[in-house]
Amino acid sequence: MYEVAWSEAAYRDLGLVWDRLPHLHPHLRIARQVAESYLSQDPYLLSEGRENDTIRILFVYPLAFLFVVNPEVRKVIVIAVWSFQLPKSS
Repeated sequence: MYEVAWSEAAYRDLGLVWDRLPHLHPHLRIARQVAESYLSQDPYLLSEGRENDTIRILFVYPLAFLFVVNPEVRKVIVIAVWSFQLPKSS
């Protein structure tokens, strides 16, 4: 298990998304819970590496989570969060 912590910037990001998308509140809440579950169990399994794998990204619709992993102390720090839309099918 990994400890999941949030930077102040990530909390602010999430608050801005929350305020901007009130119609998605249930989805935002679930996405955060699912992301924290994934990150606490295995932060590498469903995420993608960025910048020589020092930063990773996880997508749980409708949110994207940018985070760093400290494997020595088994800690994940979420450093940014934003919303995204899925492409419309034709």
